[in-house]
Formats: sequence, C-alpha cells, structure tokens
Amino acid sequence: MLYRGEDVTFIMSVYSKTDLNSLIEAISSIENQTVNVYKTIIVVDGPIDRNLSDYLTGLNKDLFEVDFLDINVGPGSARHKGILKCVTKLIAIMDSDDISLPFRIEQQLALFNSKNVSVCGGGILEFSSTSNEVFKKRILPQTHNELIKFSKIRSPINNVTAMFKRLDYLETGGYPEFRIAEDYCLWLRFIAKGFKLHNLESVLVDVRFDDSTLSRRKGYKLLKYDFLCQKESYTLGNIGIFTFIVNLFILFSFRFLPRGLLKILYSKFLRK
Repeated sequence: MLYRGEDVTFIMSVYSKTDLNSLIEAISSIENQTVNVYKTIIVVDGPIDRNLSDYLTGLNKDLFEVDFLDINVGPGSARHKGILKCVTKLIAIMDSDDISLPFRIEQQLALFNSKNVSVCGGGILEFSSTSNEVFKKRILPQTHNELIKFSKIRSPINNVTAMFKRLDYLETGGYPEFRIAEDYCLWLRFIAKGFKLHNLESVLVDVRFDDSTLSRRKGYKLLKYDFLCQKESYTLGNIGIFTFIVNLFILFSFRFLPRGLLKILYSKFLRK
C-alpha cells in the first residue's frame, strides 16, 4: 500500500486561550504543505471569543471541518473526538499555535511508505513568539528499540509532530482523559500493543516557547496527572516499581521549582 496525501487528516484542538494570530500561522502552515492532505478537523474545546469563532467559521469548508464542543474537555479528549470523525488511514496532530514546516507531511508519508511503523514523529525547534529568539532543537531517538528505553523516563514522541495509523490508534483506546501527559500515555499504549514507533531526525514543527509555557508546567494541580501517567506506565509493564518511584520524585520536585531555576534546567537538560 502506498500512502498519499489524501490518506491524511490533520487534527487540531482550539480553546479559549488560543491566540488568533498564532492560529492563523498554524493554519497557513497546513495550507503550505508540499503534499495536500484530505482534510483538517478542528475541534473547538469549549467556549471561545467572537474573533476566533468568526475566523474558524470562515475557513474553506471543503478543506476544514470545525466542530464546537459546549464544554472544555482537555486537549486529548478533544483530539479523540475529532479522530472518531476521521475516515482516512493516517492522522497528523497539529497544535493551534505551532508551525508545521512545508515538507512535514511529505517526509512522514515517505517514512510510512518505507517502514512498517504505526507512529512517526520528528524533531521540533522551539522559538519565542515575543523576541523571535530561537532555542535548541529537540531531536528524539529514532528507532523503536531506542524509543522503548527512552519511554521509561520521557515521552518518546514530540506530540505536535505525530502522525499515526488511525486503526492502530483506535485499538489502543486512544488518548486518556488527562489534562497533561495525555500524549505520553498514548505512546505507551502503542508500545504495549506491540505497535512500532519511529522518529525522523529532521525538524518537522516550529514550536512557540516562552515564560508562560513554563508556568503551565508548574503547580500542584499537575501532580494528579503525573501520578496517573506513571501509574499507567507501571500497569502496562513499561517500568518497574523502582523507576515508578524515582520518576514520581523527579516530577513532583519539578512542579515546584522556582521559575528561574526551572528555566535553566529546562534549557540545559529537559530540551535534550
């Protein structure tokens, strides 16, 4: 089977804090792909302002399907609702404030046409939306065996770069109903089902990063999801009890670090 652009649907979720200018750039990056996809499904996760709503409803309805949810359910659940409406063989994840590079779909299709994998990710390049400062690339291990080892401590796929087979996704049960780390748990579910993962070495998506990004990763409210994600990793047999405890200790400490120290650690270690 040879996969083509018409076999791909982009999935994007939008919510009340989505920046309109960033969303416009994200949509433009979809339209500027070297290979055109079948459709983009945008799930509006709860109430949004009039400007966002007007922009979304004004998109070309032949290329963009916009579904509005009455309440906010979180990014994973919103994406899942969109995926359930898909008919294509492949799903590509897109964040509403990031920029897919023009060759993203082309390169990922080439990978699916050359290797028997269920998930294909790639590298990201983080940049500041306020100062245009470019940060480090985040390139993850490539092969499935490397990613199994990596998944014991970190998410093995940059979610904003992910493309995966729709039927394999459905077999895993899909994204869990978590507010954070929902993507990490999804890749663990793929691994547990015996599906293969692969990362391209090239950067596929430019990702916005600023102080507010770090702020969203701090606080006691996130501890619940840290625990649930590590519990799932343990339950699926991905990690043992020792790694479970160590990971929780690191994550719990991470959530309460001062912003300045967190920024240094993230710059030096966590982006690698």
